[in-house]
Amino acid sequence: MKKLIISLVGLSLVLGVFAGCGMGSEKDRFVSASVEVGCAIFDNPDLFADAEAVDSKAIAVFSEYGFDATDEDAMLILTEKYQNDEEILKAVQEGITECAGDALGQMLMDEANL
Repeated sequence: MKKLIISLVGLSLVLGVFAGCGMGSEKDRFVSASVEVGCAIFDNPDLFADAEAVDSKAIAVFSEYGFDATDEDAMLILTEKYQNDEEILKAVQEGITECAGDALGQMLMDEANL
């Protein structure tokens, strides 16, 4: 389950998509859920340090969007399916940027200066 959470959180943090809790296409729901999880971490940085809390949050959010988030294999396949989709990556990035604002900008600046 940790691989799934790390993949989802990584995808969410790097890409980010902020959308409402609608039941659209699988792609739209994946983006919305990824953004919601990523934004939850930016809203509560302590969450990132607690792998179990991140795991629980991701399962709860992805379940709300109609995914069987307790099926680790299915979620890994889903993540792999979308991790190289430029449209999804851009949407997630824009979504997380909206909720993370200056915190994300500073993090990206710090990373660029390494």
